[in-house]
This record gives sequence, C-alpha cells and structure tokens, in this order.
Amino acid sequence: MKALLDNFQYIESEIHPPLKHKDGLINKTKNLLYDFKINHLLIKGEVNLFPLFFNEKQLCLPSQRELNIDFKNIDLTRPLFNTIEINNLHTNEQFSLEQALLTYLISTEHQSLKEYLKTDDVKCLINDLLLENENIDNKVIKYKIGRNTPKEDNNNIKEFIKNKNILRLDGNQMLNSSSLKEILKEIDLSYVDYIEEPFQSIDEWNSFVNESEDFKDLSFAIDENFKSYKNKLDQIHNLKAIIIKPTRDLSISGLFKLHQDISKQNHSYQIILSSSFDNEMTLNTLVFIAQLFNNRHGLGTFKYMKEDFKKMKYERDTQKLIGYPLIENIIN
Repeated sequence: MKALLDNFQYIESEIHPPLKHKDGLINKTKNLLYDFKINHLLIKGEVNLFPLFFNEKQLCLPSQRELNIDFKNIDLTRPLFNTIEINNLHTNEQFSLEQALLTYLISTEHQSLKEYLKTDDVKCLINDLLLENENIDNKVIKYKIGRNTPKEDNNNIKEFIKNKNILRLDGNQMLNSSSLKEILKEIDLSYVDYIEEPFQSIDEWNSFVNESEDFKDLSFAIDENFKSYKNKLDQIHNLKAIIIKPTRDLSISGLFKLHQDISKQNHSYQIILSSSFDNEMTLNTLVFIAQLFNNRHGLGTFKYMKEDFKKMKYERDTQKLIGYPLIENIIN
C-alpha cells in the first residue's frame, strides 16, 4: 500500500502571554501541515516546530512524497508501527506520521489497537498551568520557579498552599542549591507533589537531598535529562515521576513500548505526558494516548494558544481536558 504526502504548508501560532525562558521571551510557535493520502482517505498531518525543541531547517519529511506501507507485521511498540521503512526522521516527524497511521488504524477498526485503547475515550485529567492573574483553589497546579526572585517564588508558593493547592514545581534547570533552599524556606512540603529538574545536573540533585535533612524526602521528576537517564533511573534519588514530551522524546510508538515495559515491572514512579506547546490536533492525540497511563498529565499549554483551540474543551472544576475522536482528522 502506498501513502502520498502533499500540500505542505507552515503556519504560525501566537503564544500569549509570551513564555518566559532563560534565553528571553517566546511569543510564537510554528507547525508544518500536510495531507496524508492512504487508501482513498485524506488525513491531516501536523509536525510541531516549537522553537525551543525543533529546527525546521533539519526536517526530512518535506522531501518525502510517497511512502510504502506494509501492515502485515504491524507492532504498535515499534517505530512507525513497523509499517514504513524510512531513515533519519526526527522525533516530531515520527510522531506526526504515527499520528496519521493511528488515525487510519482507528478508521479501519484495526485489531492491534484493542488491547491498548478505547478508541472513543479522548479525555484525561491534567494539572492546571498557572498563567498571569489567575486565582486557583483546591487544584493540582504546575508552577515554574526561577523566573522571579527566590523571595517572590517563596511568597507565591505560600499563597498557593494557603488556597489548598497541590504544587508541581518546575525549575527547568535554572536554579542552584542555595536559591532552591531560599524558595522552599518555611514551605509545608506535604503540598509539593514533586519538583522537576531544578538543577542542570542530576548529581547536584542527589547531593541536595542527601545533604539536607529538611529536604531529604522531597520528590523529584525528570524531564530534560530523560533521554540521558532512561536506562539508569535507579541512580536518581527520590524519583517520583517521569515527564515525557512525546513529540520531543518518544513519539507514539515509544509510549506504547513504555506502557508495555512498565506493565512488566514493579516500580513506584509515575508517567506524566507533557505538551511541547503542541497545536490542537497533536494535543488531542496526547489526550487520547494518556489513557495508557492512569495519572494527571501536563497538557495545559493550550491556555497559551486559545485562538488555535476550537474543538477541545476544558472543565476547570474537575481539571478534565476533553478532546474529540481521532477520526475527525480525516478530511474525506
């Protein structure tokens, strides 16, 4: 069977308010759209080009116009589901093709999906991503530390706790041990679910929790260092959660493989899917795949890109993100 790729076009999306990053402000992102034609179906394709993670000049997909697809030995845990032979794809491009293939498999009610997913279940719980001028009570929220002074972060955290919020703190490798201690000074850590990579080095984290009686039980979530440590997670002290950005880290097949692997293992860490400022179609696929991992996921970036989200819904009271069936990615 052949699939044809056509009608490539780039679109820009506004990020509002602009995203604060150590290198400055990010106020735009970009996606590559295309048509994926297979067996008389026209499926929408989308490649995330969020500038912090991806370089559009390195894309391989636009040079592909025709793909040979063989579903005879399909395996959802293998790259491109073991149906396409193509080399040198980046993870965001692989995710895009697997998203189109997944849509096709759902449309044909392929048997391979039934052991993993309910194809009509497109909803999941998320943590709220805190934006400017928001008041949130009794929720699980993600708060980025290190953008303000340590004293400002400390005051903000105390205010969140006063409102009975559970916090997932994200340091984005922007802190050192002294600034983190200042941020967490006199904080009731029972309200802190975990902290994502406050330091650039995992060794610095291990030293931090080992050398301080006050923080010896503080839980850790790995994000930026996941690829480097995915085969040595036991070296990370107090590891509670693995944050995975599928368009950057594992793609869809990698998530199926991860689900298969952890089903065979006895471990205590959680798998949390996270958005790479994905556009609506890709974020909707992440909500669909999230049913593999019973957790509250980090998919709140849609709040930065409200103009581009027309079909998904967010129930703020329940913190539930509700998507739409993937077969709606089919144009005809």
